[in-house]
Amino acid sequence: MSATHTAITTEPVVTCGEEHEDCGIRDVLDRIGDKWTVLVVVELAAGVRRFRQLQRAIPGISQRMLTLTVVCV
Repeated sequence: MSATHTAITTEPVVTCGEEHEDCGIRDVLDRIGDKWTVLVVVELAAGVRRFRQLQRAIPGISQRMLTLTVVCV
């Protein structure tokens, strides 16, 4: 932070234009903020994985949750 920066911003950094317009930002943030999505993305960053490899690499994730997460990623 610079010495001249003293103001506190209370307005959102990203806006959709109209106050009630749904531009999808909330959906994106909800998706990438999900606990399982982060773990799946970290695993997939290392390269292509088969479903069972992902399931073994992420302890505690159910088959259903992995399926839902992979479909959305």
